[in-house]
Amino acid sequence: MVLMKRSKELNLWTVLITAAFVTALTASNVLFFSRQAQKSRKINTLLGQMEGYVNRLNTLEWQAMAKEKLDQGARESVPNIRHAMESIFKTIADYDSEGQPFQKIKHTYGMYSEAIEAEFNLLAGGKIQEARDLDKRRVDPSYEALLQALSEAASFHDRSAQWNQFIGQAGSILIAVLALGFFLLRFERARGYARVAEAEHNALRRSEERFRSLVENASNVIAIVDTGAAVRYVSDSSMRVVGCRPDELTGKALLGYVHPDDREKLEAVLSSCAQESRAVLTTEVRFKRSEGDWCTIEVVASNRLSDPAISGIVITFRDITERMRAAEALVQKAEELARSNTELQQFAYVASHDLQEPLRMLSSYSQLLSKRYQGKLDQKADTYIGFIVDGAKRMQVLINDLLTYSRVGTRGKPLGPTDCEAVLKAALTSLQIAIRESGAVVTQDPLPTVMGEESQLGQLFQNLIGNGIKYRNSSAPKIHVSCRQEAGDWLFSMKDNGIGIDPQYAERIFIIFQRLHTREEYPGTGIGLAVCRKIVERHGGRIWVESEVGKGATFYFTLPALVAEKIPTNG
Repeated sequence: MVLMKRSKELNLWTVLITAAFVTALTASNVLFFSRQAQKSRKINTLLGQMEGYVNRLNTLEWQAMAKEKLDQGARESVPNIRHAMESIFKTIADYDSEGQPFQKIKHTYGMYSEAIEAEFNLLAGGKIQEARDLDKRRVDPSYEALLQALSEAASFHDRSAQWNQFIGQAGSILIAVLALGFFLLRFERARGYARVAEAEHNALRRSEERFRSLVENASNVIAIVDTGAAVRYVSDSSMRVVGCRPDELTGKALLGYVHPDDREKLEAVLSSCAQESRAVLTTEVRFKRSEGDWCTIEVVASNRLSDPAISGIVITFRDITERMRAAEALVQKAEELARSNTELQQFAYVASHDLQEPLRMLSSYSQLLSKRYQGKLDQKADTYIGFIVDGAKRMQVLINDLLTYSRVGTRGKPLGPTDCEAVLKAALTSLQIAIRESGAVVTQDPLPTVMGEESQLGQLFQNLIGNGIKYRNSSAPKIHVSCRQEAGDWLFSMKDNGIGIDPQYAERIFIIFQRLHTREEYPGTGIGLAVCRKIVERHGGRIWVESEVGKGATFYFTLPALVAEKIPTNG
């Protein structure tokens, strides 16, 4: 008994000493692995920051390439970003200079830094084509390689952090369990494993139930086919979408339900999808319903052959018959509208052109009649002859304006780089008599070069400035032309100090033949602003007016700034 008691005491001391030793060892391991996990998380954070700076640098390069110049903002941002990247790189090196992931980052970072620096130097020097060539040869490949290296390093350190964290947590659990004894540890572990297994089983069961409910009640049909297009699974939604029960489709060849003319297209999609891992391809085919009629479906095929749970090609399809019909109807209406507009323009041009000859004859003979018989007949006859001459003149002006309006869309020249400074100068030259007689003062801000047609833009400037001179009050006309860049467009404005416009007529004045004043008050045909709108719309912009009665008017119009230059400075 004594020996047994001593043996038990010895075993107890052995257990206690062993537990104390294991506890101390585990505590040191926990501390070590905790520090390692913290180190990996820190490296991961730095890798994420570097990837963000790389993407920002690439975005600046892309924007500069698109604009074909390196603007001031990019010039200031690039050095700061590169300095931040270099600082992060050095910090990562301090943490993990010997690791294999870092060596790959070091190599790809050096290649990318040299390439991007050379490209920005070319962009800064205006050598756009050389920059594009360098981008294809070096920048893009090194950019992709650097992102890949950063991603691999992030994955490595993420796994490392998780593993070290797991070991640290396991060590903490081990310390707590050793305090209760080795047997209790085994018991608790067994219970823990059982609970985890049960929780995982329940979670898996709930996940499967949610997935099945989602699939069976989806608005689209979800199916799994093999590489030969044989259906292995199809969701219950097939009954709602194409009128076919799942058991009718399962085990059958999907191509058998596809229109013969579309089978080759679907076969090509499935074949391409099967050859490329994780590929997702889309096509549209005609599908035969159970009733025998055809519907148009959109098919999305996804390669999941490498997924052991699926081992096939997952396809989803939905009925887009109504959408296709609506699209066809929309195209047909657009074609009809375009044809109608063309016919109307041709009609306006032909009608105006054919009226010219009889109108010239009427005008000539009425003027001849006025010269020969003026004062030889009674006063009424002189008045009637005056009406005829005036009517012929007004009709001729109206027909010429109508011809101008119809030619905006039909006889416009191709758009090209147009200097608006030169356009404004030509318009002021054409208006010099009206400017001199009215005492008008026209001022301007610097104007850009835009994509446009010089003659039509000249007509636009001339009409708007001419309106500012025509619709003046007792004061001498003052007109200011300005321009600024706004939301990707050039926004032009022409402000005058004239009689102004009631805001309720702000849209009406741009409609052809719409006038707000009588011909006795202000001569004209009511076509000028309609021509302005048509010119601006042909150039891809819009035009509007802001005004109040008696407070002048400001006409605004936009022109796209796709390839426009900067507004020149006066200096």
